[in-house]
Amino acid sequence: MKKKTLALLLSAAVVAAMTAGCGSGEKETEAPKTEAVTESVTEAAQTETEEVIEAVTTEAETHTEETTEVAETETEEATEAVETETETETEKATEAVETETETETEKATEAVETETETETEEATEAAETETETETEEATEAAETETETETEEATEAAETETETETEEATEAVETETETETEEATEAVETETETEEATEAVETETEAAETEEVTEVTADVYEGEFTIGISQFAEHGSLDNCREGFLEGLAEAGFVEGENLTVEFDNAQTDTGTAGQIADSYVSDKVDLICAIATPSAMSAYNSALKTDIPVVYTAVSDPVAAGLANEDGTSVGNATGTSDKLPVEEQLKMIREILPDAAKIGIIYTTSEANSVSTIEEYKAIAGEYGFEIVETGINTIADVDLAAADMVGKVDCISNLTDNTVVSALQTVLAYANEAHIPVFGSEIEQVKNGCLASMGIDYISLGRQTGNMAAAILKGEATAADLNYQICEGANLYVNKEVADNLEITFDEDYLAGAAEVFEKIVVD
Repeated sequence: MKKKTLALLLSAAVVAAMTAGCGSGEKETEAPKTEAVTESVTEAAQTETEEVIEAVTTEAETHTEETTEVAETETEEATEAVETETETETEKATEAVETETETETEKATEAVETETETETEEATEAAETETETETEEATEAAETETETETEEATEAAETETETETEEATEAVETETETETEEATEAVETETETEEATEAVETETEAAETEEVTEVTADVYEGEFTIGISQFAEHGSLDNCREGFLEGLAEAGFVEGENLTVEFDNAQTDTGTAGQIADSYVSDKVDLICAIATPSAMSAYNSALKTDIPVVYTAVSDPVAAGLANEDGTSVGNATGTSDKLPVEEQLKMIREILPDAAKIGIIYTTSEANSVSTIEEYKAIAGEYGFEIVETGINTIADVDLAAADMVGKVDCISNLTDNTVVSALQTVLAYANEAHIPVFGSEIEQVKNGCLASMGIDYISLGRQTGNMAAAILKGEATAADLNYQICEGANLYVNKEVADNLEITFDEDYLAGAAEVFEKIVVD
């Protein structure tokens, strides 16, 4: 009974193990994981075997207790038999399971591999076929689209090119027409200009011819001789003589045609000036022109007892020189123009340029009445501008060197007058002033050109022209010298020398220079 039970139990275990193995084999067919299935089946068989052994052992122990002796014997026999049989069956079952499992696994693996290879090949062939088909279709579509786009682009480009070409052609034609018209107009204009120029030149030549004819016609009838006595040789007096002759020519008295001119220079010597005046009286000239105060006084004295008129110019103070009355009327048969310095304007200018200066030095000739009177005017108003006048009088041109050497150590600057003796020795004064690094201010344009820093002076050519007009009226008999009051050249002009300013490190404001009548870039010594 017990053996049957044990046998049944063992049989059940084997059947369960085989069933489990078969089930596992079927599943392995679906899932080709051979090793995992084998391990699972083995473990299940071992577990079931252990459970069967435990159950048999438990039952045997229970029966052994009831019948110890019989049970022990039977149990030992049964145990040995069961163990032997169990081991044999277990080994067989295990071998069978393993063999079946390996077989099924191999079959399943082969089947899976075969199926996989088949599917892969089919899928690959299908993919390749589909890819080739799609590629061909895509290529054909792309080629078709490209051809279409190319044709459209070509047509558009051709259309655009034709349009642009037409527009460009029209533009070029228009521009060409415009340029042609402009060129034609320019040529016409140029032709007209040339014609106009020729016409103007013709008219100008005719006008010049006519003017010459008129000048010739306007030349005052008769023959005249005048004497010009110039006290010193320097720029301002030379300009005065030039302007005087221009004024005469404007009125019809042309040198070389109806006018003979005797010219002499006293070279700053009053005795020589008197001799020159006497010679003119001896020659019975029609008029004496005296340039500068000493020459004017000599001419007046020499012609005093004659009917020869004297017309002077560049005389700063005719009243102080005894050539006019306080009211400007003439004293005797003499008249002319004054180059009276604009003293106040000169002081204003010096203060603007030298805001810190205190002392102004002036060298003058004691025998020149114009210089003496001008010195007095400087001293009268210098204090209003914060200046002190330091003066040094001389007698001859030889005294200028010593006076200038002493002066530059006492003053902040020097202001030059129209003193003929000092102006004749201007370069001596400038040499000492430059060495002391102090500026010298002139009284007219020529002094600035020759090296003075600046001047608020008059235009001596204009002054001479004004004098020539007065002389022409006397020669024509329209007036007498005694009838004409002396005239003053009005206004003052600013003249500046930039080279002198640079040497003295003096900077002028651009607005200040813009108001100058003339600005010299360089020192020019004639």
